[in-house]
Amino acid sequence: MSDIEKEMQELVLLTDKKSALELHAEKHDIIKETLKKHGYEYIRQIGHGAFSTVHLVVSTKYQQQFSVKVIDNSKKDQLDNEVPHMMILTHPNVIRIYEYFCDDKFCYVVLEYCSNGDLLSYIKKNGLLPQNYLFEICSQLIGALKNCHDHKISHGDIKPSNILIDQFGRAKLSDFGLSQLIKDSDMTTVFCGSRVYMAPEIFRRQEYNPFLADIWSLGVTFYHIATGTPPWESSSDASLELAISLCCFSPQPLEIYGKEFQSTIKQMLQVQPRKRPTLEQLLKKPIFCKSPQSNIYQINSNPSTRNLLHRSNCCQSTNHFRLNANRRQSNISPKVFLSSTSINFQALQMQKRKSAGAQIVSPSAFHGISTFSDLLG
Repeated sequence: MSDIEKEMQELVLLTDKKSALELHAEKHDIIKETLKKHGYEYIRQIGHGAFSTVHLVVSTKYQQQFSVKVIDNSKKDQLDNEVPHMMILTHPNVIRIYEYFCDDKFCYVVLEYCSNGDLLSYIKKNGLLPQNYLFEICSQLIGALKNCHDHKISHGDIKPSNILIDQFGRAKLSDFGLSQLIKDSDMTTVFCGSRVYMAPEIFRRQEYNPFLADIWSLGVTFYHIATGTPPWESSSDASLELAISLCCFSPQPLEIYGKEFQSTIKQMLQVQPRKRPTLEQLLKKPIFCKSPQSNIYQINSNPSTRNLLHRSNCCQSTNHFRLNANRRQSNISPKVFLSSTSINFQALQMQKRKSAGAQIVSPSAFHGISTFSDLLG
């Protein structure tokens, strides 16, 4: 290659880089301007995924920090499950949604901010959790997942990086992008999740119970956060699937936490789904029983700013894959939605008196909702 050709190639690369930087700056300018219009001061970007970016903001009205998930309008169907399902759930250990809106380019989902980041990063930074704190985190996550299942919502992608830690050290189950509302039966055919944490029955590409698959994923997650590594790792998908299907793992690293915890993980990682313990059974185990102090702590754990659920002009993503072309949509029953939001709405009406001009969505507005796109109108 001649010197002229090399110079031309360098110029092309520089031009492409400049264009990318300009597009990046333009995107951030749009995001900042839209957030400002909705009463948020932009601080910085704190994360990104395959289809979204996550940003830290401060509400100029409440002087409270929030995280905002921003997704391109062309990808807003990714929110069809996440937004409606998070609206239903109000458990103190489930990440909370506060507001959603759109501009011409992007959709914005305002969420509870957890300053300690995700659980996987937290452990990498601070080391393994002390035993009592580990058991408390496990107990919180069992309660959070039980709340999801009580509302017939399966999570579908439980793993340490989808669990956030707030400023008080409480666990928050997050990222409901693969969640499903299972109304008519307890079975689904959706192939989803993150491979290391997926239950063996999912790999069979047959109908399976997503609630029991969640318990498996929770068991893998408990093993990971207790030992610092997943129970199985492999360089190929085929060998990983084989290890999962045979449940080949060493329980020895769990011995330091006692026989009961070790036995619990073994029970959660039963290849036969029906042999896995229920969430109710897990909560009754002595290692997961909370002290009175902890119960009081949980009761008073809701954020100070109400779950506003504003609807404006209209409205971190996980590494996952969904191979089922005919995936089931999350058709939310008005009855299910109304029963879960009726208490919140009373609080919202009180908040409305304090927030002149804020547009609050009443329960009656949700009749006929089936997807996030329906919410946008």
